[in-house]
Amino acid sequence: MKHLPLLLAGLLISSICMFSHCALAAIRMHVTVDTRIIPFKESVNVPPDSLENLDVTLSVDYLALVSDRSTQIFDLKKRKFLILDNKTKTYVDYSLFAIAGFRSIEFQNRQMMNVMRNKLIPDKPKQDNISRMGQSTIDNEHNLAMTLPGSSAKIGETDNGKDRVFSNGNHQLASWSRTGFAVDSADAEQFARFIRYRLAGHPEILKKLAAGNIIPKKLLFTFVDIKKTNCTMVINDLRHIDPQPYDISAYTKRKADQSPDKIDEALDVAESLTPDAVEAVKASKRNAVEKRFRDGKVFDAFLGLNELILMGDPIPVYSNERLTLVRADHSVIRFTTAMQAKTEGELRAAIATFVDLRSQASTNAYMLKLYEAADRRRLLESDKATMLFLEVLQANHSLAGAYKDLGDLLYIRYDTPRAWRCWDIGRRLAPRLEYFNPLNEYEKSLVGIFPEYF
Repeated sequence: MKHLPLLLAGLLISSICMFSHCALAAIRMHVTVDTRIIPFKESVNVPPDSLENLDVTLSVDYLALVSDRSTQIFDLKKRKFLILDNKTKTYVDYSLFAIAGFRSIEFQNRQMMNVMRNKLIPDKPKQDNISRMGQSTIDNEHNLAMTLPGSSAKIGETDNGKDRVFSNGNHQLASWSRTGFAVDSADAEQFARFIRYRLAGHPEILKKLAAGNIIPKKLLFTFVDIKKTNCTMVINDLRHIDPQPYDISAYTKRKADQSPDKIDEALDVAESLTPDAVEAVKASKRNAVEKRFRDGKVFDAFLGLNELILMGDPIPVYSNERLTLVRADHSVIRFTTAMQAKTEGELRAAIATFVDLRSQASTNAYMLKLYEAADRRRLLESDKATMLFLEVLQANHSLAGAYKDLGDLLYIRYDTPRAWRCWDIGRRLAPRLEYFNPLNEYEKSLVGIFPEYF
């Protein structure tokens, strides 16, 4: 979880969607973002105020954002987001789905917390700090820039002649100056998308911004959660430039020895694997399975076949002889029984079985750690599960199914950038593995429910 704020900040900052003033044009502008934090009485771990200066290039199919520390590129065609380290000249890419995915689960979490809070303190007065910290549905929609189907938010709007002001009952949500840069409707729509990713903002407010045919000189967005955050954005030096493809030739993908922690190290190793290298590993493991059957090591061969399936090989068709051997093997029987565990007690018994069976397996004993990790994840023992997943990947960097499971674990920990990185690696290693079908459908649902993010 400690990586989540940094990575999501990078994702949100750099998800500035392209301007489209004309088919052959690009736009460059300087953006200053001044963030001021106002804590409530009960606020804890409040971040410091910040001031960012960003040079942004918005092109037809990508955007680039440059700060003192990093360059960030959002590739719209590939739905990929690249973070380039200006000092080490390395980069890592993440998925655009990580943004909408994080915000959707966080939205559901906040709504559930609201329901629980209202049951506990239904009659708290509006001026109470707790009610100010307990966001309404509109606050959640504003903070996360999304609404669920059926939402009926009503945003108040006033115009004081200088600014357009939008509010939610007793507090202001956003305002922007009436003066700014005149643009066509496509430019205004893309600018609203920029605000969605960089700051957030209620979808109804962003619709108003998109329909204004102007990029305001100054904007203020206010977000209320465990604190009050005022984000003032000033736009300067907006101009059209000749379009050029982005160039990262001076950068290389981050190597494992440059990784900040063990999870990133495993993912960096996996991204360095070539298709030929992966196929060579598969061929070696297929030969090893055959040898284990010939040597009478049925359980080890059985685990090897499971490993190949999770690397993308089709489910094998056993000969009658091998099927008889597998069905009669005591370790296989114990393993298949453990795999049916559902209750907490059954899961703990299954974990004990997997640990005990390691002594019955030789070269494939690490596969039992994969199944143990999956059960520990179900028991919410995430740290132990993470350690086991990493041990499995250390033994076989090409095991697509393990990246799926590790991604699932990171997702429930709200680490969506690295969750999608795991899933993308797994799908690249084994594109036809059915294990990823639910994820593919989930991504389709995100695009359907939140098309403005894609």
